[in-house]
Amino acid sequence: MAERSLSRRGRTVPRELEGAVNQSEESRSTLIWIAAEPWDTTNFARPQQIPRLLARRGWSVDYAVPQPSLLRRIRRKGREDWRDPCHELEPGIRVHYLSAPFPGGHRSPLARRLNSMTARRGMARLLSPPSTPLPLIVVNSPALLEFWPPEAPVIYDCHDAITTFDWATEAYSAIEQRLFREARATVFSAQPLMDRYGALCRRPVLIRNGCHPEDFSIENRNAELPEDLARIPEPRVGFYGLLGPWLDYELIRTVAARLPTVQWVMIGRAEVPPEVLPQATNIHYLGRKPYARLVDYLRGFRVSILPFLNNRLTEAVNPVKVYEYLAAGCPVVSTQMPELEELGRTGLIEVRGNSESFAGAVDTIIRSTPEPAAASRRIAFAREQSWSRRADQYDVLIREVLGGE
Repeated sequence: MAERSLSRRGRTVPRELEGAVNQSEESRSTLIWIAAEPWDTTNFARPQQIPRLLARRGWSVDYAVPQPSLLRRIRRKGREDWRDPCHELEPGIRVHYLSAPFPGGHRSPLARRLNSMTARRGMARLLSPPSTPLPLIVVNSPALLEFWPPEAPVIYDCHDAITTFDWATEAYSAIEQRLFREARATVFSAQPLMDRYGALCRRPVLIRNGCHPEDFSIENRNAELPEDLARIPEPRVGFYGLLGPWLDYELIRTVAARLPTVQWVMIGRAEVPPEVLPQATNIHYLGRKPYARLVDYLRGFRVSILPFLNNRLTEAVNPVKVYEYLAAGCPVVSTQMPELEELGRTGLIEVRGNSESFAGAVDTIIRSTPEPAAASRRIAFAREQSWSRRADQYDVLIREVLGGE
């Protein structure tokens, strides 16, 4: 076990991290990114991609995460972020854990007040010693409003229609309304989100999701497929991502029955009851895979799919996966989503409105000869949608907000 020591504020930290903690306590960060999601490289998405790239552009970034409840901490024991209040990940970016011991803060006013009291103490330490002006704060969930010192400038990164989730209460919606009104700028990840809420904001800005095209290039990868995928015969049609209630499982069940010789590969952690997941001899669930391995699975897909339901939540989504699929040059078939309509019109992907036409589009691609020119066009488009370009947009916005424009 690593030798441990006390920081000057009495917190126990590993001795090898003591310098990072002292640095965070003795210098003020330029940017504090308060996120609902832990820094988890197995699911490296927007909340991690943009602050990481901002740090590489010279910003000093503190990524602050509410400390999980005691029960969740016990479940996560063994992970290196379980106990330690600060990690320096790489030059310019550190992860901090803020105490929020009472779960359900967005549902319970009492839990929200108690979390706010403990979180503000953590924020005070993060902002110590005090300085003028205060650093800019970015929050990516209304539930994190209690972590925001009212005197600090804030940007709200709105990347989901959060209030359409089943658990979102009226009180939670009211918190988001306040955040729309008070944030210096609200960044939306999709045009429908901005259309829905932009009029409520002081400064609405559209910065869509993106990808790291180089992470999904299949040109220089090992030709050997992952063992669990290689056992599944061709042709394979695949999806990866969280298997949540926003997917159209009835569509998956129907198209798998319509195309029984096609193998349907579903990769990701299931967040729906087992009985919801369609079962058939040609449907395969491979579980969650690390981000770095996704491209190896994409190489084995003849077609990638986006089988989303059409509802208030999904109509406001700009799916990261479409950029990653295209970066691999893989043909894509999707259900109808406003953010993908233009890609369908330009022929970059196939967009279909029902299970019959969805199955027909998949079947047509499988029966056709792969076209290198079409794959190159997909890859070229994805390169224009990089996280690096999105971070450039964020960089400009932050400078304008801090400059008072």
